Amino acid sequence: MQRRWDTDERGRGVATGAAYTSQVGDLLTALQEPEWIAEDPDHHLLPHLQRACATPGGPWRLTATAMGDDGVYTVNLDWQGAGGSRELRADVFALIGQVAEATTHVRQAVAGGRIEFRAATGMLAGDSPFAGHGHLIALRIGGPSIVAIIATLHWDADATAKT
Repeated sequence: MQRRWDTDERGRGVATGAAYTSQVGDLLTALQEPEWIAEDPDHHLLPHLQRACATPGGPWRLTATAMGDDGVYTVNLDWQGAGGSRELRADVFALIGQVAEATTHVRQAVAGGRIEFRAATGMLAGDSPFAGHGHLIALRIGGPSIVAIIATLHWDADATAKT
């Protein structure tokens, strides 16, 4: 049995995720609509991120932003927080909350010595009086604790499966 976490003794869950598949599908459909990604994230998103990063004693230092031809708004940040991946994830979700719309998907990855959180967020048709629109955001996070956190995210899958 391959465990799903360190104390898992069942190796299986209790249900499917079918209850939310239509909602996730709605976001997928919107992401495929031409011109769904909103323009000018430096105007619409950056001020909220800057305010969040300027919080006295806060964990974030914003170092750069760039909008790619693919519609992804990349935000480079240094995390000054303490703790491990759970604390980092909590701080990331609080930061994403500053720009999140009515529907949001977030995926964590390791890329180029940084931890990256890729978010798709938007307003679907009917979520507001405005036309549906959204944003693709890549939070690329570095900082003093990130190398240690990355090390905890990688393990020997063969050794884990045998324990």
